[in-house]
Amino acid sequence: KDSNVDAVKFLLTNAPQKALDTTRVLQTLAKSGHQHAVELLLAKGVDADEALTQFIEEGNKAAVKLLVDAGVDASNRFTALVASCRASPEGMTARLETLIAAGVDPSRALYELGATDIRTAKILIAAGAKISAALHHASSTEFSDIQEALLSASRDVAAVRAAMHHAGDDDISLLENLL
Repeated sequence: KDSNVDAVKFLLTNAPQKALDTTRVLQTLAKSGHQHAVELLLAKGVDADEALTQFIEEGNKAAVKLLVDAGVDASNRFTALVASCRASPEGMTARLETLIAAGVDPSRALYELGATDIRTAKILIAAGAKISAALHHASSTEFSDIQEALLSASRDVAAVRAAMHHAGDDDISLLENLL
């Protein structure tokens, strides 16, 4: 642990900044599970966006979790992921599962996208978004409309889940059924 942190400190102090690809260093350390070294890079202002995107695309749950545990805010990734996958849903399930496994809460995305896109709301509810947490973001003027839409989506997800259970569809995930 300490040797990786010492090496990162040395690089940050002594390497010519133009020659140092801090994004690649961050990616390598995160893939290798070096939490303290990753935290040091993040504290020095290294942008984790590219690394986070790559790990989500790869389905690298451990690396995404390490970045999230180190302080990277990945909550906006649900919104971006769902928005980009509406037209082409292939691969969406794996990417959603990667974010969920890293402990990212999809509730904010449920608030942002759910009331206008019921299919998305169903996917996010199935992914673990909490309606109460999504409604926490709603203003008093929009609360009842959003609440009605999300409760309806939640009932639909529950019905699909019950139908799958009744049919014995254990091989297909709930998210795949909703897609």
